Amino acid sequence: MRIRLKKQIINFKTIFSVVLFLSLNIISCRDNSSDDFVSPPKQITDGWPVSFLAKQGIDEIIIEDLHNKIADNYYSNVHSVLIIRNGYLVFEEYYNGYDIDDLHRLYSITKSVSSGLIGIAIEKNIIGNALDSIPEYLSEYVNIDWSNQKDEITIADLLTMRSGIDWEELAIPYPDPQNSHRQMTSSNDWLQFVLQRPMAYPPGEYFEYNTGTSNLLAKIIANSSGIEADSFAVAFLLSKLDISDFSWFRDPQGNPCTGGTAGGLHLKPRDLAKIGYVYLNSGIWNDTQVIPPDWISESTTKHVAFAGNQGYGYQWWHRQYNISGSAIETVYALGYGGQYMFVIEQLDMIVVYLSGNYERSFAYSQALEIMNNYILPAAIG
Repeated sequence: MRIRLKKQIINFKTIFSVVLFLSLNIISCRDNSSDDFVSPPKQITDGWPVSFLAKQGIDEIIIEDLHNKIADNYYSNVHSVLIIRNGYLVFEEYYNGYDIDDLHRLYSITKSVSSGLIGIAIEKNIIGNALDSIPEYLSEYVNIDWSNQKDEITIADLLTMRSGIDWEELAIPYPDPQNSHRQMTSSNDWLQFVLQRPMAYPPGEYFEYNTGTSNLLAKIIANSSGIEADSFAVAFLLSKLDISDFSWFRDPQGNPCTGGTAGGLHLKPRDLAKIGYVYLNSGIWNDTQVIPPDWISESTTKHVAFAGNQGYGYQWWHRQYNISGSAIETVYALGYGGQYMFVIEQLDMIVVYLSGNYERSFAYSQALEIMNNYILPAAIG
């Protein structure tokens, strides 16, 4: 809360009240610098050090303006915004009834987390490598016709959305019966439905957004490791980050939805930010190597290029911003309804933005506008 003292004649009682208020607020803050007048986020025992926006080089006036617009519902249905800079949590606000301890449905942000699980499995020799073809990991699907190059689909093809399987998800609203994702969730066996789809293109050639093929990662992890993907995540990722409070939606056959279907992985925003920081920090959290650094590099590389300097890696998106003449590259995880986690190496920054704008046309443009008009300008001065 900013305090502004106007130049005016005030009596002794007013002076005493103001001095007492300032003193109590300074005592309550971790840092008592007179130059910082916006309180840092709450310090709790979850591993995040906290700091002031200004101390980490972020313009608090711009961020306060953003906060007020969200609070006034100029930006609709925002649930939380967190900013991490230089390893410190410097901004954390919750809106529209959400709070620090609430688990949030991440939807397709789950894809990016699941990509990390594949990298861990490869590093531990549980999975051979990303160029392995998928039939060797899905041997129970004996009724699948693997002809017409379907047997050539690799794990990397799943990760880059280039399986070649015929699928229509983004151009048709999710509730529409013609949407391939809707058809999958209406079937008796979701993974078999995906594998039974015909081939539309040779593997590795054409990007087609496909949550179904991302859900296949759960079975690949389970068959190679001997444990379900959520248990694998606990053993090798979540426990390393001291994350114990989570849930993960499962399909009718009990497979955790690694593609994010029906909400996928549910995490607290602070815990989600930890995963983002691992990607920012070469796979390390608190001096522990959690995800292999070469996988961090490989999965965030732009394997698929789109117009406007955008692209796609291993379940991670790329977007370039132009802020005051500076090109800012961001890698981000994206989920249905406007769920975002941005990893910005140039600025040593993580941004978590979670909202509830399901089936609303502005769900994604709103988040990108907030990044372009507020958060990035505040960070580069």
